[in-house]
Amino acid sequence: MIVSETIGDIIDKLIVENLKIFNLRQSIKSANDVTEISKILITIGELNNNRNILKQEIDDRFKSIAKGEIEIKRFKRIKTL
Repeated sequence: MIVSETIGDIIDKLIVENLKIFNLRQSIKSANDVTEISKILITIGELNNNRNILKQEIDDRFKSIAKGEIEIKRFKRIKTL
């Protein structure tokens, strides 16, 4: 199996989605009307769907690694001055 994104890349995307949700939850506190709050909640729902997809992808990658379907590249650590 060839994958173009690393688990770290996927985790980075997950962090971004989490930050977006956090910021939107904060904006609900300053929202002025029900329509604005509704739009924010819909967006949060979409972001939660994205989070679930990303979390599932991370789980799938770890399962594939455990089964030996994906090889982890190991780099030799070299100290430089």
